[in-house]
Amino acid sequence: MKKHKLLSISAVIMMLSAYGCSLDEFNPSGISTEQEWSTPAGYEKKVNDCYFDLVRIVYGQAEDTYLMVAEGGTDIWQDTNPDGTNGNWSKLLRYEDYGASNGMLNEGYAGFYGILSACNAAVHYADKVEGLSETRINELVSEARFIRAHALYNIVEQWGGKYLPLEPMNSPISVLPCSSVNDFYKVILEDLEFAMKNLPITQEVKGHVTRAAAYHLYAKACLTFSTYTDGLGNTTALTDSESKTYLEKAKAAADYLIQNAGSLGVKLYDDVEAVFDENNNKNNEEALFIVCHSTITAYNPRGKSADPYRLRTDRDNPARRFPGRSSTYRRIPRRGACLF
Repeated sequence: MKKHKLLSISAVIMMLSAYGCSLDEFNPSGISTEQEWSTPAGYEKKVNDCYFDLVRIVYGQAEDTYLMVAEGGTDIWQDTNPDGTNGNWSKLLRYEDYGASNGMLNEGYAGFYGILSACNAAVHYADKVEGLSETRINELVSEARFIRAHALYNIVEQWGGKYLPLEPMNSPISVLPCSSVNDFYKVILEDLEFAMKNLPITQEVKGHVTRAAAYHLYAKACLTFSTYTDGLGNTTALTDSESKTYLEKAKAAADYLIQNAGSLGVKLYDDVEAVFDENNNKNNEEALFIVCHSTITAYNPRGKSADPYRLRTDRDNPARRFPGRSSTYRRIPRRGACLF
């Protein structure tokens, strides 16, 4: 009897299994990457993704380690621990340890390569987008190309000629070949030349890059690259003639930005104090490119910002403490100090 019962139960289970395999299912996410990113809405989302790690990792939503890597040790920042006992923070502020043992260098490095990955995909899929005008596609891909140039500029200037991927990653890789500094600057300058021609002068969404920023970064990149005349490191030395050409390009871009500041939507305040007035924080007219953070915590990728710094209004007055922030280091305001 028990044997018959077991056989009956087994038969029922097999029947249920058979019916379970024949169910019709609808997968609402069953769309390929190419299908999604070739639509107007999908491609705009992909371009927005290029900004994500600027907010989440590199500038202000993590621990601000990249700001210390890029600017620590200059007169822009001041350690609030004069005896230098604040661990790696104090080391960066004193140029005492930029080696592999200092993990604070990892965050910016990983963040910029994350940005690069998103930008490469946006650039790659630009010519596959349907339903947008050529002008609008060029405006959008210009944002991705500017941000890619920004990431590459920071990578090459902080870490030298490293890995230079320019296509989306579709499979794991086991070898990361290094490219020369010259290779980096070739891409940086080509991206910015495209951006200078195609970026909008103004943007409806605050924080999206505009044409003025491209002129500024192009001038800075040309000026910086012009100094690579010694051939040290992973670099092919520029000739004096080549160096002069880049200096001339830098001057031309800077002159254009200065002479057309009004039409490009930027200006210098008459009173330098206005640069650091908190009332101008969200709409600072001297800012060429900003990375936005929301006062609504849920809108920020990592919630509440944990920036451990205090902003000084001048060298003599006490630092003004911001709510929820500690006083590991201070930033000394400087006109012209920006994300580049």
